[in-house]
Amino acid sequence: MRGLTSTAGALCFASVLLLAAPVAGAGGARRTASAKGVHEYGCPILPASNALNRDISSAPVDPRSAAYVESIGPSLHLHADFGANPGYGIPYVVVKRRQAKVPIHFGDYGGQSDPGPYPIPPSAPVEGAGAEGDRHVLALQEGSCKLYELYAARRVGGGWEAGSGAVFNLRSNALRPEGWTSADAAGLPIFPLLARYPEVHAGRIDHALRVTVSRSQAGYIHPATHLASSSTDPNLPPMGLRLRLKAGFSLSGYRGQALVILRALKRYGLIVADNGSSWYITGAPDRRWSDEDLDQLKTVPGSAFEAVSSGPILHRRGAELAPRRVRALLHNADPRRGASERYLCSTGVGGGGGAAGAAAGWPTGAVCAGCCSAAGSALCVGVSCDEASPVTDCLNSRMPLPSERPISGRRLAPKTKSRITTRNAMCRGLSRPMRCS
Repeated sequence: MRGLTSTAGALCFASVLLLAAPVAGAGGARRTASAKGVHEYGCPILPASNALNRDISSAPVDPRSAAYVESIGPSLHLHADFGANPGYGIPYVVVKRRQAKVPIHFGDYGGQSDPGPYPIPPSAPVEGAGAEGDRHVLALQEGSCKLYELYAARRVGGGWEAGSGAVFNLRSNALRPEGWTSADAAGLPIFPLLARYPEVHAGRIDHALRVTVSRSQAGYIHPATHLASSSTDPNLPPMGLRLRLKAGFSLSGYRGQALVILRALKRYGLIVADNGSSWYITGAPDRRWSDEDLDQLKTVPGSAFEAVSSGPILHRRGAELAPRRVRALLHNADPRRGASERYLCSTGVGGGGGAAGAAAGWPTGAVCAGCCSAAGSALCVGVSCDEASPVTDCLNSRMPLPSERPISGRRLAPKTKSRITTRNAMCRGLSRPMRCS
């Protein structure tokens, strides 16, 4: 679910062919656990040092813990929002490195989405088995160890349309840009926070679990990066809040799959990731779940939890475009990519000097005045590179990239014109200044 809307992003399409890919959302994970963290499908499920994999059993109780729990519902109970029914939970697909990438058409949250294409096959399962709802689609790519996630996804032609999308490098602790959502309201990855049958079958969960709450405040705690409410009530939980099952809560009488989950909740806890039914824990559907076992969770009251301190509450809304987003948009706007890759990445378009340039991922020390040299001086008409000029000076020459230029004197195709218009509009919306060196 989403609490706030944001700037729509660019619409990017490409012609691709799909390869057959194995679907493994219901099991088959090759799981290992060590001091280096959990690995599945040959990939780390985020580094062992990641906040989502952090043991919070000794973390201090948050001063507002009682108020948070009271607002969530102390008399309500845990609920496993997943099970053996394939339509109950958030499924995922595992694809090979060679999986063809397909175009993604973003809607309401395009401005905060990582541009496509994504390696998501048409056979990828959709949350809810096609019914209305959040309709998440998750794909973990072996080899690259990247996670591709969509919200409000629907198959369209040879690709997908979605409300938002995010790409996570499972080998990295990098967060989404401040104020940005992901395929989840809080800006968090979904897959690493799911209760997955293979790990429960192995007897141990080594990460936090995703939970929803009915109401939240307009704030978030890292690693969350996005708020999902307009409420200023400080007693409501922020996105990213960690909740821990109290050490004194007795686990005697619990058995099987529920016991494994409850032990994890004492050590890693829950993390607030979206608005929804309070105390609903998210997992991936799997025919091997025992719904009878999971029903034991319904006897655990909200009062058995406490909030822990994990960082300050931030209140930034994701209205502006980060420099790396602009670079990605231009890169993606060129169907051939080669020319725009040289135009943007190799030359450090917009400059790379200073902390802002480093944060944007552009080469440090790039010279703004030469930003178009690799693509040809004809593209530099009207480019200005003053000492403190915004990056738009280099991006807003309003000249098409090489692959967008007319062939044999013909006019630009309507779709190409639209792409250029969108690109320039995005560039003009960039407010962060970039210094040239």
